[in-house]
Amino acid sequence: MKKSISIPLLAVFLLTIAIACAPAAVKVDDPYGALPDSCQVEAFLSNKCAYCKRMEEYLIAKNIPYLKRDVTDDYWARQDYYAYGGTGVPLLRIGKTFITGYKPEEVDQAFRSYCKTK
Repeated sequence: MKKSISIPLLAVFLLTIAIACAPAAVKVDDPYGALPDSCQVEAFLSNKCAYCKRMEEYLIAKNIPYLKRDVTDDYWARQDYYAYGGTGVPLLRIGKTFITGYKPEEVDQAFRSYCKTK
């Protein structure tokens, strides 16, 4: 005679294992300190642009929160890009400031100003 495990019991068992094996949250040293929720950068990027990749790597390295908007594949991102007067990528919107091109110093200055960080 075969013994069967009930589906809910199996689901609870698997969920317990998944939680136990999940990696702990990694604490990353934030160079800007605690940021308000509104300090997100909107980054209009293209997946075929080398400067876009460098800008994205810069945002990640500086731990700047950003929303990636891919103008190549996303129709609505492209519409917003044109509405903001986009003429090239990367285009970053930081508050009311727009920065076109790979200009990390300007991005850092605008981000510090908009988010009132150190």
